[in-house]
Amino acid sequence: MFRIGHDGTVGKADILDADTDDEAKAMAAMLPNGHGIDLWERARYLASYPPKSALYPGRE
Repeated sequence: MFRIGHDGTVGKADILDADTDDEAKAMAAMLPNGHGIDLWERARYLASYPPKSALYPGRE
């Protein structure tokens, strides 16, 4: 997964240890992120997640 930086570029890459695409998507969707997350499996795009606050998970 790639965390999106404040300027819209890739800010940090992290590896999720998941057995399926659905498991990886569920894991990424639960993570707090300040500017969004793009989820990839190598060169295969899986999903994008909008910004989510750690303090207020239901808000952007």
